[in-house]
Amino acid sequence: MDLVPTSDSVIIREIPYQEQSKGGVILPTEIAPSLAEAEVMAVGLGAIAFGHRVSSDIQAGDIIIYNKDLYPIQPIIEDGEKFLMIRANTVLAYRRSARDKTDEA
Repeated sequence: MDLVPTSDSVIIREIPYQEQSKGGVILPTEIAPSLAEAEVMAVGLGAIAFGHRVSSDIQAGDIIIYNKDLYPIQPIIEDGEKFLMIRANTVLAYRRSARDKTDEA
C-alpha cells in the first residue's frame, strides 16, 4: 500500500468480529456491534498541538479496538482492497504487533 496518512489519521483494515478476542477479553453482546478490531496499516506523523507535533502510540502492525459507531470513518479502496481511515484519538485500546514483542524480550 502506497498511501501515507497525514496528521493524526490512521489507515486500518477491519478484522471480522469475534465474541472473544485473542487476548481473552470477552465483549458483551450489547456493546459488541459498535466495537470493532482492526489491523493498523499506516499511521500519520501526529497532530499539531500548541505548536508541537504529538505523535501517536499506535504503530503499523498493531491490532486496535475502536468504536465504529461514534466517530466518522472514511472508507478507502486501494489495489482492490478495502481500508478505513480514522483518527488516532478514536482508538480505545491496542495490542502491540508481534514484531515489537520480540524486540522487548
